[in-house]
Amino acid sequence: MVPHLPNEIIFRILECAYHLPDGRRDVKTIGACAAVCRQWTPIAQELQFHTKAIGRNETYTTDEELALLNGPSRLGDYIRDLHVHVGLGAHTTNFDLGPPITQGALDVRSFVGVLARCPRLYQLKLVLDVHHFSADELALLAALPVNIRALDLACASVTSTALYQLFALWPHIHTLCLRTELIAPTPATRPDFSLYELCLIRSVRPPVLQWLLPPLEESRAPDLRILDFWDVPHDYPRDLITQYAPHVRSLRLASDRPAELITPFTALEEFVLRTIPDLLPLPPLPHSVHHIRFHTLRSPPSPLQTFKHAIATMKALPDLERVTVSKTVADRQDFGDFLKACDEKGLKPYIDLNYIQLPEYPVPVDHFPRLRTIENMYRMNSNA
Repeated sequence: MVPHLPNEIIFRILECAYHLPDGRRDVKTIGACAAVCRQWTPIAQELQFHTKAIGRNETYTTDEELALLNGPSRLGDYIRDLHVHVGLGAHTTNFDLGPPITQGALDVRSFVGVLARCPRLYQLKLVLDVHHFSADELALLAALPVNIRALDLACASVTSTALYQLFALWPHIHTLCLRTELIAPTPATRPDFSLYELCLIRSVRPPVLQWLLPPLEESRAPDLRILDFWDVPHDYPRDLITQYAPHVRSLRLASDRPAELITPFTALEEFVLRTIPDLLPLPPLPHSVHHIRFHTLRSPPSPLQTFKHAIATMKALPDLERVTVSKTVADRQDFGDFLKACDEKGLKPYIDLNYIQLPEYPVPVDHFPRLRTIENMYRMNSNA
């Protein structure tokens, strides 16, 4: 028989089991805890249903999952991070960038019904096959008691205007990850939103980028603190980005080009590069950087890549506190050279065993790196 413990102690025990050492959620353990003891069930379910993907469950159909949200337990109240596909048919995707899973699509009205049952939703990860929402659909969405703060969006069409509609619905969005190109003309009126974090997986046209960036005001600094470019376009608006660069604390790039993009960022605390600099050194990084990450997907590595420039960059940072590398980096034959350089600075690099970096909890950062901790996860409970 399971001994009776105060709920506060049970919460602390389950919190320790929630994240695996590599940062992934231990769904199986938390699910077992929800089933093993009646006292544990509501406590474990609050953790178990923090993140929910509708239409990606191998045990339940989408209709059965929707029925769970409608049940007396009000499981939707626990959901802070919702993954859903809206459109026609099925779509193979995985926002967590693990093995792809076929996701059943909801029509717009079913999507509205799901959101209505998730009143404390913080982040919406949405695959959208709908080009835009109709006036009636927008009215239904506008009536919902949700206040989305983080949006992760993949659109089926580069001309989709849905992103603009969603910002008009939820102007409190402070974090955006846009996974598709976007060439749709921006609307004449810009909603009063201000991004803290912007991640562009694919390039967007300069007018779209300007529309997404926070308005510049003489009396206050822009809110943008995290900027992530997976695909830097050749025609990127250098002058525009330069205006925001001094306020950005974390810059994340998929390559070490162009160098002129990096130089204006003079107050960085974190620098992430999804490769190893090979032929040319990185431009000097500001001394304020205290976390640097090299996370390459290239395995085996290119013979052109050496650690020479990465080591030089690391040695030039006097306040460096933490170095993170992917397993593909640590598996290189010459990784010993990098380890030696870290040891000389009194650092032990953290090796991320995940092939692709897990998504962070989209909350404001006190100190980089923003780790996948229970504390950061709980910050998604706030409606402020």
